[in-house]
Amino acid sequence: MTKLPKICRYCQQAAKLLNIGDAGYPYRLDYGPTWTCVPCQAWVGCHKGTKNALGGLANAELRIAKQAAHAAFDPLWQAKIRKEGCSKNKARNAGYAWLATQLGIPVERTHIGYMNLEECRKVAEICGSYSKNQKAHSKVSECSLKCAVKLAEWTGLEPATPGVTGRSQKPITAREVAILDIPKSPITT
Repeated sequence: MTKLPKICRYCQQAAKLLNIGDAGYPYRLDYGPTWTCVPCQAWVGCHKGTKNALGGLANAELRIAKQAAHAAFDPLWQAKIRKEGCSKNKARNAGYAWLATQLGIPVERTHIGYMNLEECRKVAEICGSYSKNQKAHSKVSECSLKCAVKLAEWTGLEPATPGVTGRSQKPITAREVAILDIPKSPITT
């Protein structure tokens, strides 16, 4: 279901759905349709193949804050996938549920795409603190990864391009977790 029209959070005017080639389209390359408020220079992309916005319109400052929030938050739920072998959906949902409790807001309102500047900064601070606590741990992980790479052998049967075999990636095993020394995510199921 397409939500029309998207309203600019800065000027409260209706945003326009723009495609590459349209006046005001914010990119040189085609990244798909964007809901754009040209006067405010605020925009948001759409889910692939739809006109559904990925979140709320954002100006340059908020876009940078959202990127920082994702850079701090995404590794936490991605660690859950590596550690537990669960699906991306399950890990992200658990991550957003955990984040909702950390922020003290309802889980239905917890999505970086819809957050304001202060909320994005708080996400980066909360999630970044877990990364900082694991800095020393990551040096050990680097050494473990180098050792794990030495264990791998080239058979000559590997595809030239990763992911072209048609097989989905198998979950990481407990032995691989121990070898790679993957840090524990604060996100639980």
